[in-house]
This record gives sequence, C-alpha cells and structure tokens, in this order.
Amino acid sequence: MGVLKTANGSTAVIPMLEYQAAPKIKTEKMSLKRLFISAALICANFTVVMSNDNEGYVEKYDGWENVINAIIQVESKGNPNAYNKNGDCVGILQITRICVKEANNILKDAKSEIVFSLSDRWDVEKSKKIFILIQNKYNPEHDLIKACRIWNEGPYYNKQIKTTEYVKKVLQYLNK
Repeated sequence: MGVLKTANGSTAVIPMLEYQAAPKIKTEKMSLKRLFISAALICANFTVVMSNDNEGYVEKYDGWENVINAIIQVESKGNPNAYNKNGDCVGILQITRICVKEANNILKDAKSEIVFSLSDRWDVEKSKKIFILIQNKYNPEHDLIKACRIWNEGPYYNKQIKTTEYVKKVLQYLNK
C-alpha cells in the first residue's frame, strides 16, 4: 500500500497494483483488437506508488515512467519548451490549462496545500506529477490504453479515431 499525506497531516492509504513483466509487441499491420490485447500485456509491469515525500504526493513513477516517456515523445519529441498555440498546450507533456485545473482539484479534494501554477506546465518533473495525479484518479486500474486516451482526450474520452492513432504512436515508442 502507498500513502498520500494530506495538508492537515492525515494520511490516505492507496492500493498499489503489481504484475509480471510483459513482452514487447510489434504494432505494424496489427489489427486494432490485437493492438489493444497486446497493450494490455504491456500494462503487466505497472506499479504506481503514492508516498509521503517532502511535497506530499508522487514519489516514484514505478511502471509509469516508460509510458510517460513514450507519451513525451508523441507529445513534444522530448522538448520541454514545446508550445502548441492552437490548444494552448505547453511543455514536455503538452499540458493544457484545464489539465492543471483538474490536477489542482484532485489535490484540493485530498486536502493538500499544493497548488500547480500554469507556469508549472514547463517544468518536466511537475508535468510528470500532474500526469500521475490525473491517472491515479481516472485510471486506478492502470490501463495503458485508458492512460493514453485520458491524456489525449481527457478523462471523459469517447474513443475517437484520432485517439486510436495516438495510442498506436505511444505503443510504438514503448516498443523501442
């Protein structure tokens, strides 16, 4: 079990999932059904730990680090200064204003005093922490496909074709 420390000093116990490692997959000329089944296998090595660190939230990215790195490649090609004026998406994970607001709502619900600013979107480590907060709330089962869909469309995604392409791109980077 992991522990999330709240602003008032109380703690919340958060279950962690542990699985066996999965083999790499090839995404070229793969049916959508096989792609999703294979992606489920990649999820097999996920462990997310919420811990009592100095800031009161994510200490480790166990298991998410590879997914975060793949999403970084899809979103910004690893450029922490990336900016998309069309969607006001910035930073290495192309975080929107809405995403920052949602992360702050999650922290507020946990009675945390931590608040992300819009400028935190440019900070690599803070961007990763925002990702973990969003995933822990909307993807507690740590499903890889769902993680990609949430990051691409938001927590109430509707499985658009463009998101299916996004998932394929993330899986290709995971496979390298």
